[in-house]
Amino acid sequence: SRSPWGRRRVKKFHFRLERLAKLRERTRDQKKIALAEAIQYRTRIEGQIEQIQHVREAEKSQRRDGLQSSAPSVEDAIQSQVFDGLLQRYEGQLGRQLEQVSLVVEQRRDHLREAEKGVRILEKLESKLKARHDARIDSAERQLMDEFAQTADHRRDAPL
Repeated sequence: SRSPWGRRRVKKFHFRLERLAKLRERTRDQKKIALAEAIQYRTRIEGQIEQIQHVREAEKSQRRDGLQSSAPSVEDAIQSQVFDGLLQRYEGQLGRQLEQVSLVVEQRRDHLREAEKGVRILEKLESKLKARHDARIDSAERQLMDEFAQTADHRRDAPL
C-alpha cells in the first residue's frame, strides 16, 4: 500500500504461523509438566523402596541383637519372618511399579523432545522469515535513498 505522499509504507513483520507456534509452545509446556509429574512419582517410589530396605535392615539387626542377648521364641521368629516376607513382597511390588513408571518417564521424555523440536522448527522459520523481511526493507530503503539522491542530483544539475 502507499502513503498519502505516494511512498510505499513499510509493512511490519507478521509471522503467519504465530498461532501454531503458541499452540506448540503450550503443548511443550504441558509435556514438561507431565514429565515432571512422572519423575516426581518415580522419586516417591524410590523413596518408599529405600524406607522398606532400611526397615528390613533394622529388623535384621534387631533379630541378631535378640539372638545374642537371649534365646528367641519360636513365635517371635515366625512373626519376624512373616513381617520380613510382607516387606519383601511390598518391595517387589514397588520395584515393578518403578519399572513401569521409568518406562513412562522415558516415553514422556521422548514426547517432550518431539514437542521441543516442533517449537524450534517454527522458531527457526520465524527467524529466517524475519531476516528476509528485514533484508527486503533494507533493500527498499537503499533504493529509496538512491532515488532521493538521483532526484537531488537532477535538481542541482537542472538550469534555473
